[in-house]
Amino acid sequence: MSDRRGINELSFQYLIAICVAGIAIALIGFAGYSMWKDYQMNEAIKEINRVISEVKKMYVSSDGVSNKKIKLNLPYGVDKVVFGSSNPDMKNHYYILMRWGEKRSFYAKNFYFTGENGDVAILYKNTHEIVIELMEKEGDKYVKIIPVGR
Repeated sequence: MSDRRGINELSFQYLIAICVAGIAIALIGFAGYSMWKDYQMNEAIKEINRVISEVKKMYVSSDGVSNKKIKLNLPYGVDKVVFGSSNPDMKNHYYILMRWGEKRSFYAKNFYFTGENGDVAILYKNTHEIVIELMEKEGDKYVKIIPVGR
C-alpha cells in the first residue's frame, strides 16, 4: 500500500516540475522576444538619426549642395517611417512605426519635412535608398525626402 502512494506522489512531483519548467521556458521566450523588439527599435532609431544628422549637416552648411543620396538599412521590424505632417503645426514631426504597432515620435528643431508628392514622406521597410533635398517653401527651410527605387 505504501508503494502505491509513493508512485502517485512521484508522478505528481514530475507534473509540477514539468509545469514549472514550461513556465520558465515561456518567460525566457517572452523576455527574448521583448529584447529583440527593443533591439529592432533601437536600430531603427539609430538609422533614422543618421539620416537626421545628414539633414542637419546639409541645413547648416547650405553650400549649394541641394540634394544628397543616402543608403538606408532599416531593420526587419520597421513597418514605416513618416516624415512631416499635413498639419502645419506638426511639419517638423517624424515617427517610426514598427510591425507590432509600437510608435516613437520625434521632432526636428530647425527644419521641416515634406515629401515628393505632398506634405508627408513615407519610407517603408523595403526602402534602401533615399534622396534628401534642401529647399525653401513659404519662407521656411524644408527637407524633401524622396525614396529611390521602391
